Amino acid sequence: MKMIVPAFPVNEDFRIEALKSLNILDTKSEDKFDEITALAAYLCDTEIALISLVDNDREWFKSSYGFSTTEIPRKHSFCAHAILEPDTPLIVNDARTDERFHDNPLTLNGTVIFYASIALIDKNGFALGTLCVIDRQPKELSDKQLEALKSLAHQVVILFELNKKNDDLKKVEDKLRKRNESLKEFARVISHDLKMPLANVITTSDLLKLKLANNLDKETSEYFEYIK
Repeated sequence: MKMIVPAFPVNEDFRIEALKSLNILDTKSEDKFDEITALAAYLCDTEIALISLVDNDREWFKSSYGFSTTEIPRKHSFCAHAILEPDTPLIVNDARTDERFHDNPLTLNGTVIFYASIALIDKNGFALGTLCVIDRQPKELSDKQLEALKSLAHQVVILFELNKKNDDLKKVEDKLRKRNESLKEFARVISHDLKMPLANVITTSDLLKLKLANNLDKETSEYFEYIK
């Protein structure tokens, strides 16, 4: 029996839209995420830990500990199976005996024998990917290890949301800065455009007042001052 290719979630279009909105795919590695995968591997005593995001046709890793590949085809993704039931951890103690994964290329080459993951669920309920731990030999997690993995997965989602808020704030700041620059330029142009005609009015009124000096009464002189 061949491995089972993961199906698509019923909300796939909205899920992908939510994933894209994070603007995190294909971004550089970040210490705050790398520290989480390192801690996950340590707590679960595994060789590999990944923060994975399930894209249209690939699984991309925001952070990887003990694994050098940055992405794999979605059809080979264990995590693509995990997001189908995001409320339940996916635990595969020995992928060689699991009909979904027994002839998966990652199982056949010995990279993924043990697999456990917690779905990364955003505030709208979309499963974006997983925090997973992997080992090259059969294994089981204790209840404490599984709870620790859940807590770390929750922190990953919080970091995703903070990143998004920071990006949004930067965009707003850029817009405000550009608007402020436009206002400064507008003020400079207006100031220049107003100075010349006002100067002409003042000069003309002074010349007219000088020319009519002998014929001005007090009230008319005051009018010239008002103009100036």
